[in-house]
Amino acid sequence: MITPDVSAPIPATDPFTTLAPHFGMLLGVSDLEAVVGHAWAKSRLHNSWQHGESVIWGFALSVDPPTREVRVGAGLGQDSLGHELSLPATYCLDLAAWWEQHKADLGPPGQPFDAHVVARFRACLARPVPAVVSPCEGADAETAYSRLAETVELFLLPGKADRPADRYPRLRAFLGLGGADPDSDAQRQRVAATEPGERTTAWLAAVRRLAAADGIDRKPAGAGHFPGPEPDPDKPATGALVLGNLIGLTLTQTDPPQASVAEIDYSVRPSHVDTVTLLELAARGEADAGGPRVKSVRTAGKVIHVEVTRAVVPTTLSASVQSYDPATGWRPVAVTGLGYTAPDITIDLTTRPANNTRLRIVLPGTGPAPVVADEAGVPVALAGVVGGPPAGRDEGRDVVLSLVFPKEA
Repeated sequence: MITPDVSAPIPATDPFTTLAPHFGMLLGVSDLEAVVGHAWAKSRLHNSWQHGESVIWGFALSVDPPTREVRVGAGLGQDSLGHELSLPATYCLDLAAWWEQHKADLGPPGQPFDAHVVARFRACLARPVPAVVSPCEGADAETAYSRLAETVELFLLPGKADRPADRYPRLRAFLGLGGADPDSDAQRQRVAATEPGERTTAWLAAVRRLAAADGIDRKPAGAGHFPGPEPDPDKPATGALVLGNLIGLTLTQTDPPQASVAEIDYSVRPSHVDTVTLLELAARGEADAGGPRVKSVRTAGKVIHVEVTRAVVPTTLSASVQSYDPATGWRPVAVTGLGYTAPDITIDLTTRPANNTRLRIVLPGTGPAPVVADEAGVPVALAGVVGGPPAGRDEGRDVVLSLVFPKEA
C-alpha cells in the first residue's frame, strides 16, 4: 500500500560519503541509509549533470471535453535534481475544480486562458508492518512503514511556462542554435579564416574551447551537489519538470458544460534523445544555422518570384540571371531591380523574355556578399533550397534555379 499523504525525505543525499564497514560493527538506521543513499545519490548526480532534466518517454497531454479533465499519459522523465519521474498510468486533473481555485486570475467563464502542466518528484512511505519496538506512551501507532515509494506529483499552473535555460549556451550559439554570443562569433570567424583543408580541425578546436567555457560556468544550485533547486512545498514549479503548455483553454457553460484547448505546446518541454540516435544524427555533419531557404519559383509578367522560408534583408539582395541559346550559350539577362515582399524575393527583369526561354537564376549564399536574414543583428546566410544539406551561419549555400519562361505557380 502506498500512502501519498505520508511524505518522506529520501535517505542520505551525499554521493561522496558511504559506509566503511568492519567486522563486529553494529549497524543502525543511519548506517543503512548511508549504504542505500550513496548509490541513490550517485545515480542522481549522474542523471542531473550528464543528462539533465528531460522527458524520456510519454507524458502526453490532452483535454477531455465532456469530463473537463486535463489528462496526463503515462511517462518517464527526470528532473534537475536527477530524480526519475515515473507515472505508471494516465492521471487526470479536474479542470473545473482547478478553475474555481484560480478564477480570480483567469477572467470570466468562457474566456480562453493559458496554463501549463509540471511533474515533480515525491517520495512516499509505503507497506506498513508491525513495529518491532513498543510505541511511546500515549501513541496509538503500532505499525511502521517499511518501504519508500518514488511517485510523481502533477500540477496545473496558470500561464505559459518558459523553456528551461539552455545548457552550454556558447556551444549552442556556435552551432547556430542560439542567439548571438561574442565568444561563439569569435570562434566562428577563426574557423572561417582557416584554410579549407584545415577547417575541420579548427572546427573541433572551437567546439572544445566553447564546451570548456560553458562547463566552467556550470555550478550547483545553492550549497548542494545538483544543478537544480530543491523543491519548495509551497511553490510547485520549483524542482519540477515542465510537460507542456495548454494554450487557449476554455470552459463553456453549455448544457452539458464542456472544455476545450486551442493548442498543446510541447516545445517548452526538454526531451531526452538516446545516445544511439544522437550518434546517427551526428553523422549528418554540421548543424544547420537556420538560414533562409528557397521553397519555390514562379514568374508573373517580367518579374521572377522566389519564395523563401524566412525574411531576408533587402539591402543584401543580389542575383544573376542568364538565358540559354544553343547557338550562343549562356547570356546575361538585364535586371531592373531586386526586392523582398514576404514571402518572395522579387527579380524584376528589364524586358520580358520570349516564351520558352530557358533561364538560370543564381542567388548567392556564399562568397563575400551573400543574401542573408537578420537574427538579432547577426547575418545568417542563404542556406540553399528546402530539404538541402545543412548550411552554416556565415558560409551558406548558393541557390541555382533553372526554369523555362514563363513558369506558373
